[in-house]
Amino acid sequence: SDFDNLRLYIEYYVRAEYLDEISKLVLYTSILAKFSNVKQGQDTDKAIRQFLKSNHLSFEKINCGITGAKIKNSKGKPIDNFVKLRNFIIHQLGNQSAENFLRDSNMLFNLKMAITIIILKKLGICDVHFDKYFHEISIFDDSYPESESLKNLFTR
Repeated sequence: SDFDNLRLYIEYYVRAEYLDEISKLVLYTSILAKFSNVKQGQDTDKAIRQFLKSNHLSFEKINCGITGAKIKNSKGKPIDNFVKLRNFIIHQLGNQSAENFLRDSNMLFNLKMAITIIILKKLGICDVHFDKYFHEISIFDDSYPESESLKNLFTR
């Protein structure tokens, strides 16, 4: 059953590659919600945040500074993370600011990277690290060590 679920998540992850930005956001967030075992009526934001933290992935880094974009939903509440952005787009059809942020930020890249790391871990490849030279694109939290693979490669 777990393998069938993983296979399904991988299938949707691959399909998302050929979709527009909004569809990618919806699929990527849904995949993370499934990995996080979000139950009906449960706070999706909180469950995904805890799941990412347990995998040493930074919820804040994935969000790409969305708070600075000052996107507000129809009730005037700020959109401050990718889960709220997904909900805003699904339930209120979003707005141009939300679409521009999604297109111009690295949020989708970061979500894709998070899912890639989780899939690799589920497949038994647990030693996934970013080299310290790629610190700027790392989505791991500060508790997770960066490697020095490139330095070691060139000093042999």
